Formats: sequence, C-alpha cells, structure tokens
Amino acid sequence: MTSHPLRRLLVGLAPVLLLTQQPVRAETPALPFDPQPSAFQAWLNTRRDWPEGEQPIFSGLARCSDQTVVHSPYRTPSYTCLQGSLSQLDDKGVRRSCPLRRVSYLPASGQVRYWLGSCR
Repeated sequence: MTSHPLRRLLVGLAPVLLLTQQPVRAETPALPFDPQPSAFQAWLNTRRDWPEGEQPIFSGLARCSDQTVVHSPYRTPSYTCLQGSLSQLDDKGVRRSCPLRRVSYLPASGQVRYWLGSCR
C-alpha cells in the first residue's frame, strides 16, 4: 500500500510542529503600579484594605525585582522588595518603625505580604 504524498509530508512535519509549539501559560495579571520601587511604595501607601484597620507606611523600598514575567512552576509570580522600612501604630497608639526584610505583591491573588525585622 503506497502512502499519499501529502500524508508523507504531514507525518514528516509532525515532529517539527511538536518541537516548535510553545507551551500554553496562564497569564499573570498586570501589576497595578509601575515596576519601580517608588511606584510600588506609593501604591502600598495608598491602600486602605489592610487587616484590622492598620495603616502601615512604607518607606525606602529598594532592591526590588519583578518576578511576574518569570514563568516557573517553582515560583509564584510576584513583585518583591528586599529593603525598606515600615512604620505603624502599636496597640498603645505609638508609631513604631520596623525594618522590612521583604515585601511582596502577588498579582494572581492581589495579596501583599511582608516580613519585618526587629521594631524600634
């Protein structure tokens, strides 16, 4: 039984087509701020939906990286800064300042997470 020339061509191209197809990735939502430390800081300081009514004030954000464009099964897309400080009111209404170890925005969930050093 002889194969049709078009069929032979398509069978011959199948491995090439499989190798050139790009994997389908879920799109990460866009950042609601420009991916710059000052824009992230301004965006954080205008948010009003912090838990229990606390209103932290972020300053000096630096050493930031936009990890929203890196597609890895091992990393959650985020925009993260590794330097800065946060001030907020304590239980007695006194404003205290804390160094930030990390502050991250996760665009997929819209969450902000931060980790603090020892507060003064």
